[in-house]
Amino acid sequence: MTLTVLTDDQIRSLLENLTAAELDGFQGALAKALHEYSTCGADGETSVDQPERISVHNNATGATTLFMPSSNSSGNGIKELIILEKMANSKRAHLEEWLKTGNVIYKSVGLGLMDLSIGMHIVEFAKEKGVGTHVEGF
Repeated sequence: MTLTVLTDDQIRSLLENLTAAELDGFQGALAKALHEYSTCGADGETSVDQPERISVHNNATGATTLFMPSSNSSGNGIKELIILEKMANSKRAHLEEWLKTGNVIYKSVGLGLMDLSIGMHIVEFAKEKGVGTHVEGF
């Protein structure tokens, strides 16, 4: 398996420079994933179970992290969401500064399955374009 690492700037550049045909590819990948999700699976018979969500609360920062796994016939992914609750200003500022260092990989609104589908398509697209750091045998 290959691990692909993309920076925010690399992803932004890839997405901002899409041709109409490349954008159609992203739309097709998302449509396929949503169709599979809504019709029980790629073969129309096998259900793709969505794993349970879990949460972890950090008493030191007052933040709660939600881990929302998702799966389809192409693979597995996880969406992570940090909820900042009733934090003291100093703790909130510390956490916001920590988040700015790049520890958040990706955040979107919607089903985790959408993140998985588009994320996988971005990785494949980046490989085709020779963008990113690719680590073999990960």
